[in-house]
Amino acid sequence: MVRFFLLLSLVSCVCSWKKTENSTRLGRKLKPRSYESQLRIDRVKLEQGRVNNALIFGIAETKKENVVKIVQDIGYKLGIESPLNDIESAYRYKSSKVPQPILVRFKNNGAKGKWVILYRRSKLWNQEVYLQEHLSSTTMQLVVETRKWAKEKQYPHVWTWNNEVFYRKRDNALRLKVINMGHLHRLKTDEKAAETLDILAKNQ
Repeated sequence: MVRFFLLLSLVSCVCSWKKTENSTRLGRKLKPRSYESQLRIDRVKLEQGRVNNALIFGIAETKKENVVKIVQDIGYKLGIESPLNDIESAYRYKSSKVPQPILVRFKNNGAKGKWVILYRRSKLWNQEVYLQEHLSSTTMQLVVETRKWAKEKQYPHVWTWNNEVFYRKRDNALRLKVINMGHLHRLKTDEKAAETLDILAKNQ
């Protein structure tokens, strides 16, 4: 009888050990996937945090500058009556570029959109003042590569909106979207099929 209980105890320990080992192995398998999922979540949060932001390039830096006043004056040039009503904050954004750009955080996405549209209409870049959305590094790379491709195809318009990349083949043509680098590669190899895929994706 004693031997029976000892044997039963041993079997129970072995089963418990195997269960723990299997759980550990499962954890090892799931950990990389969970890590990748967290990276995607963090990336989305970062992009969402930038959705109301814009960067202004080309403004010389001075020691006693008033950045908010600089942005206000740019707003006046865009034809906005009360620019500060749209702005939550404005400051120099740490960057390797010289002069460092000004980051403008707008009160909402609608205000940012208004400034971006008015900037594009005003062609303020002729005065070497450049305003653009605060893009993630991934989207910035996608914009650069899309512009290279569009230039080769002689497509006149490539732009961003809310951290997404769009293009037109002609001035009044259908607006098309470049989803990611993989999609851009498909556009290069089979443009017609990739465009159809994009249109379907936008309707989902």
